[in-house]
Amino acid sequence: MTMKISQFTISVPNFPKAGKYLVYNTRNRATAIIGERAKAVLDNPDDSVGDGAEKYMNTFEELGFVVDDSTDEMAEFKDWYDKARYSKSVMRAT
Repeated sequence: MTMKISQFTISVPNFPKAGKYLVYNTRNRATAIIGERAKAVLDNPDDSVGDGAEKYMNTFEELGFVVDDSTDEMAEFKDWYDKARYSKSVMRAT
């Protein structure tokens, strides 16, 4: 299965210290602090093999930092948004 970085994933270099990265998914609010090796795997999900890459990828997938290459994230987000917006279970003030 080929993977890609979620378009909702952002990373902040050198946070909280040099050589570390804060990784955050803006859609599901998942957060992690990772090192250089993990960042290399995240940046190139399909090129990463060996040296624990599979473990990293499994964790990144669980956290939503990477998704299947065929995933249409904007369509999924729009579906979620429309369901929330037009839900009859929430009263809205106009």
